[in-house]
Amino acid sequence: MVGRGKGRLDRFCKGWYDRLVQAQAGGPAIYHYTGPNALLGILGDKVLRATNIAFLNDGAEYYHALRLITEALAEGADRLPKSLAEGMRARIESVEENVPAVYVVSFSRRPDLLSQWRGYGEVESGFCIGFGIEELSRLTEGPGMLLTPCVYEEESQRRFAADLVAMLAEMHTERGGCADKATEALLDEAFAQLAWFAALFKHPGFAEEQEWRIVRHVRDDEAADLRFFSRSTCIASYLPLSFAGEADAVREVWVGPSRHQHLSVQALRSLLRQGGYPETVEIHRSAVPFRLV
Repeated sequence: MVGRGKGRLDRFCKGWYDRLVQAQAGGPAIYHYTGPNALLGILGDKVLRATNIAFLNDGAEYYHALRLITEALAEGADRLPKSLAEGMRARIESVEENVPAVYVVSFSRRPDLLSQWRGYGEVESGFCIGFGIEELSRLTEGPGMLLTPCVYEEESQRRFAADLVAMLAEMHTERGGCADKATEALLDEAFAQLAWFAALFKHPGFAEEQEWRIVRHVRDDEAADLRFFSRSTCIASYLPLSFAGEADAVREVWVGPSRHQHLSVQALRSLLRQGGYPETVEIHRSAVPFRLV
């Protein structure tokens, strides 16, 4: 997590993270759905776009975990000092105006999934890139970055929220009740950790996606590395993540539902060859019966 286990809250969150990852079994690959222009950028430049969490198609999901923490704060009000509870609630309420510097790349455990073609692939021109988990894990070994499955089980999410609130109360007591500045420091530390988990927790209604994410925390001194693009209603930011040193991370490419799949397959073979990708990269055609009526 932030700081990679340096403090007690880090160790607490790292323990939770390890348990959640171990509970997610599956195959060796995860899949990134995208449109044709983004596909050319990803495969041509060997760069993934980590988008700010607030600008994802399901960006409202980020606030799901924050709501759970708010509920846990209310339930633990009898054992949590008022200043601590109010401080955490104030930080949560400020998130909508002060977007956290958390950037993610989304993947699914499942290739050729209709809901993903509809949500992320453009009509009759969607693509899906299969990446090896082992190779992506090597790319995310640095500080401030994780590769992790999302958590859909509400029981686990609520248990984490309750445990985090209990941990805050315990640390506040151990520090002698904390002076105002120390309380603020504890709240900053806790909210930094919460920013990670809010990116991992998703509503159970999205469970079909079996989503994994690269989660990247961007420091203030890294702001110059951000890039920007226009959306229909706003300007969004993203962070380029290069996998040039791990070209073998690409294991397969799927061509989405289309009347002209064979043409894309032919072009993809040339694109992969030109990019120096391994000959073992497989190209598949979607079998999903999806069409524009």
